[in-house]
Amino acid sequence: MPDDSSENEFFQVLQNQRRRTVLESLMNKEDGKMTVGELAEKVAVEENNLSSPNKLSTDQRKRVYVALYQTHLVRLEEVGLVRYDKDRGIVELTAEQNKSISLSKIPRLLNLDPSKYYMVVSIFMLSVLLAIEVGLLNLNLFILAASYALIVVLITIGKEVQEKY
Repeated sequence: MPDDSSENEFFQVLQNQRRRTVLESLMNKEDGKMTVGELAEKVAVEENNLSSPNKLSTDQRKRVYVALYQTHLVRLEEVGLVRYDKDRGIVELTAEQNKSISLSKIPRLLNLDPSKYYMVVSIFMLSVLLAIEVGLLNLNLFILAASYALIVVLITIGKEVQEKY
């Protein structure tokens, strides 16, 4: 993102769950394109915790469709994340969208609160150091276990990021 104001606008747009669901749905499509109706269906199914679009009521579908059409897709287009052709009812990811999502933004996109994350990690590490110091934990065993845990965490994060983007 070119400057702080556009980055702030980018994150403001992504604070809305419907918009994140739209982006996720588009990212899961090979060509990155969907109709407004398809997106409304995906969002409504997720919002209503349904297993199938067949279980959606007409009102549930319509409520989401109208909100996407009038508000959410317009905002996503304003910040350059999607191209929205109102006449044809087609929404597609833009090339800028791929540039906008960098590794430094992924924790915020995944709704991770950095301050809480670092606090939990710090408390955990202090606990481990204290346990090693008082002899409750063997340092060599801890290093081995931590190495395996790190590998598992990295694989899990990689899969999560790959699924999201």
